[in-house]
Amino acid sequence: MLRRTLLSASAALLAPPFAVQAQDEPKPGTLGFAIDVDGEGFFLNPTLKTVTIKSVVPGRPAATAGIKPGDQIVEVEGRQVTGTKARDLQPLT
Repeated sequence: MLRRTLLSASAALLAPPFAVQAQDEPKPGTLGFAIDVDGEGFFLNPTLKTVTIKSVVPGRPAATAGIKPGDQIVEVEGRQVTGTKARDLQPLT
């Protein structure tokens, strides 16, 4: 089942290089999820098509909030993800 997820500004969504790497031991202060970004255009500032949760680390804030692999992030702080330039969302993270 595909769920759509809205994130607040506290989510570190699109920090360079625009993809969060999955880690066995997440760094302190991270939310504990990895994403797949599908975009088009220049790779340093693509126009976003989808941002999908790739994995969630058990026990981290993302897991506690109920975020699951396959969820799509559709909005960040009231801004729609689809069609937005990645760098335009960076200040919201």
